[in-house]
Amino acid sequence: MIIETDRSGGVKELEELLERVSSRPGVEGLLVLACGENGFTPEDLNPLLWRQNLPLAGGIFPAILRGAEKLERGTIVAGLGAPLRTLVVPGLSDPDIDFTRHLEEALEIEGPSPPGLDAPTVLVLLDGLARRIEPFVEALYGLLGIGRTYLGGGAGTLAMDRSPMIICNQGLLADAALVGFLDVPSSLGVSHGWNPVAGPFRVTSSRGTTVETLDWKPAFQVYRQVLERLGVHSIDPEDFFAASRSYPFGIARVGAERVVRDPYQLHPDGSLTCVGAVRQGSFVHILHGDRHSLVSAAAEARRISQRFQPGPGGTRLFFDCISRVLFLKECYAEELSAVHDPLQPLVGACSIGEIANNGHSYLEFYNMTSVVADLAADLAEVQPIPDRQEHEP
Repeated sequence: MIIETDRSGGVKELEELLERVSSRPGVEGLLVLACGENGFTPEDLNPLLWRQNLPLAGGIFPAILRGAEKLERGTIVAGLGAPLRTLVVPGLSDPDIDFTRHLEEALEIEGPSPPGLDAPTVLVLLDGLARRIEPFVEALYGLLGIGRTYLGGGAGTLAMDRSPMIICNQGLLADAALVGFLDVPSSLGVSHGWNPVAGPFRVTSSRGTTVETLDWKPAFQVYRQVLERLGVHSIDPEDFFAASRSYPFGIARVGAERVVRDPYQLHPDGSLTCVGAVRQGSFVHILHGDRHSLVSAAAEARRISQRFQPGPGGTRLFFDCISRVLFLKECYAEELSAVHDPLQPLVGACSIGEIANNGHSYLEFYNMTSVVADLAADLAEVQPIPDRQEHEP
């Protein structure tokens, strides 16, 4: 993978990166990770994206990662030295879309293993605040199945608005998902480090991403009582996320680690909106963590990924929830150091929700979780490069 970085966040600089990376020998696809602070708009970006001849996958995130560095302004362009096929799914919040049928038609599936779609790695980038992420993820996994690595994350910014965030050959899109089939073996580690401090509570009423009642009481009433018992006595309704990012929900899974849900919005009726759906009838705990547990979890995700290392060389992809950054603050450098290997290039994003499986278990949309993937060396990494090379050391 050929990796180049612009730290200014400019459109012209992005154009130069795209030209430079796409012209290098062996590059067959482009991964673009951009910061929300860049202020990219469809009017600025679309003419540039429409001109790209190579398949392109990317998104806008609160922050992006290059090596041991977190950038809050700028853009990373990575050249993929293996075939990349992309598929864009619009209307990720549309209640009338049958995602299974849409994907079947888009992929022209005629059997369990359609030609060209058996890539070992599936990159999924999507609008992190879309209201029907889980039905889309379930449909995707139902059609493509096990035996491959899925990874990715939710695009968006800390403004939590619904602006266009998905970068692809069609332009800068809102409320969409992009699926990239990458013909490179990969390995995956997933861990979060949040531990239960109260519960379980039954979700007695919910609507998609909004939890209305827990144990037949307004969700915020239950949530506030727990936090007050734990010593958190000041919860500002106008800045609910300041407290909630330290106390997420954890959805119970049989025989597996809890799936974290990040409540970020409090409504006047006492309901709580999360990043990702919480199904009625499920059971949730309230979780908490500390610096040690979160950093240790990121290191564990790296360790698991390395245990299934696909081969020497290659690139590490890291999708890490932006809520972990906000929780750890100046200590986030420790989490990034726990994942970064100075001898291996790393690119990634601080995302709004994470997509992952491990090649065998069920595909999930996570929150507040570290997802580490090691990609095998691809063709672009071994091709001679006529001009200066900007690999990480």
